[in-house]
Amino acid sequence: MGIAELTRYVELVNQGESTTPERLQITRNQRQRIIEQIHDLERALTATEYKIAVYGGAADDDAHATLGKVVEAGITLLDTADVYGEPRDGTTGPAGTNEEMLAPFLAKRRDDVQLATKFGIIGLRTLSDGLTERTDGRPEYAHEACDASLRRLGVDSIISTICIGRIPMFPLRTRSGPWPS
Repeated sequence: MGIAELTRYVELVNQGESTTPERLQITRNQRQRIIEQIHDLERALTATEYKIAVYGGAADDDAHATLGKVVEAGITLLDTADVYGEPRDGTTGPAGTNEEMLAPFLAKRRDDVQLATKFGIIGLRTLSDGLTERTDGRPEYAHEACDASLRRLGVDSIISTICIGRIPMFPLRTRSGPWPS
């Protein structure tokens, strides 16, 4: 609802019950606009899912154009992960290529979006006790992963980082909260 409509709606509420038909029309109009926006967003999300596959496959220019449409449609939270993207030949661990793909888009549209990323899936490694693990939630790895994501994304801040996987020093029931220093 726009400012003018919202102001009018508040005025009508203050005028009392006799304004119910006009208030109802304002809310019906708002509902119709929201339905139209939902359809637009569904189309944009479908295109995004197609164009920005979790493991690569989209041309960067196509992905940037789709992201531009998504942001213009009102979706401003971009959520990525260091593991998203197609790994480069000869590399192990998180690919980071989706974050690299986002960097040129963010260079142009950084003020228009909020950015979140995830870390923790590192590939298969053998621990000292012989067990294998695919995640790393240690604080020192969290710092390394976040620094690497910031470099790949070409930004100096991220609003959210999420650890995917086990955080060794915390029992499962207390996995959220600040990292210990």
